[in-house]
Amino acid sequence: MQPLFRTPISMNSTEFRNISDSNLLSNSLTTPSTLAVISNEIFDYFDTHREKIPLLVIVYLLTIIWILYLILYHSRIQGIILSYILRRFYFKDASQIKFDSFSISFISGSIMFRNLHYTTGSYCIFIKDGCLVFRYWLKENKKPLARLKIQLYHLDIQLFSPIRSNTFTETNNQNDDLQKGSING
Repeated sequence: MQPLFRTPISMNSTEFRNISDSNLLSNSLTTPSTLAVISNEIFDYFDTHREKIPLLVIVYLLTIIWILYLILYHSRIQGIILSYILRRFYFKDASQIKFDSFSISFISGSIMFRNLHYTTGSYCIFIKDGCLVFRYWLKENKKPLARLKIQLYHLDIQLFSPIRSNTFTETNNQNDDLQKGSING
């Protein structure tokens, strides 16, 4: 196959006369550039592997889709799966737990989560963003260092008072009895 691009060499007449070898002259006039060599190799590959090109395109598209999934959605799927597993096996009673997204990074030693809802019969905890960093790479110094760093953003704790609700229903029942006129005594 002939090269697509030719790089001409400009010479003045004195340099042209000094070159005695005609083979050297013909090689220098037809030396392809690096871009031409690469493009020729690509065209040769496509000519020899024409039947495998659709498979190559499909593999490239699947790779792009897989990378987008890992970057954008994998932590959300992990959060849903972790919420389900914890509800199913650990929190069987009246308590509930739910994550919107959850990810673990072993290299940095961090656990990150988003929109944690933990609800029991007496309280509810909501954390918008949270990060637990295990600083295992720090050197041991004379003063003690905290190896665990906890960052919680928008922490909301709501306490429920069952005593108040029972008292309220009892006073309502007494008022109903007073209105009906059924007071004993």
